[in-house]
Amino acid sequence: DVKAIREAYGGRINDVVLTIVTRALSQYVKLHGDSVRKRFVRVLCPVNMRHDGENGMLGNQITFLPVALPLGISQPARLLRAVSARTEIMKNAKAANVIALMGAWLGAAPPPLQALFWEAIPKLPLPVPLFNMICTNVAGPPTALYAVGRKMIACYPHVPTGYELGVNCAVQSYDGQLFCGLTADAHVVPDANRLRDFIQSAFRDL
Repeated sequence: DVKAIREAYGGRINDVVLTIVTRALSQYVKLHGDSVRKRFVRVLCPVNMRHDGENGMLGNQITFLPVALPLGISQPARLLRAVSARTEIMKNAKAANVIALMGAWLGAAPPPLQALFWEAIPKLPLPVPLFNMICTNVAGPPTALYAVGRKMIACYPHVPTGYELGVNCAVQSYDGQLFCGLTADAHVVPDANRLRDFIQSAFRDL
């Protein structure tokens, strides 16, 4: 179904996932009495930095693609096209490469300088957060996995919260299905089950 949506409206599988999550967040914001007009959610999307032939190697080699997605577009297909356009702009601008370069620079800095950086970041008086959530879409096994003859029927991914993040979303494919895992701070998002329901309804709308 997700592939059919992508083929009908364009974009990538990740754009479809981001559209579903954005539409769900819009519904959640309105549920709590806030306006979504001219509002955006700032999402960090992990990007694989491995080259061909490096798959299977141990350790992570990732950077992040930042993208601001509009909450005020109510028509599902129009929202998907807007999401696809915004992710494409950030890819063409090599935003993920810039973040990777900054990370490499920080990693090469002396430990006292690194400590100073991480102590200063939470104290900066920013007018808006650098980002609101992490949303990752990972390709998992395309066929069913078994252990001792028992079939694994579901595979839910997990992205931890931290810093100023109240909720994160991870999506993983497994055996022809997409599994969505929400991780929420109960003090910030006490009704994460409502967001889960909105994700399901946003997928049906699309």
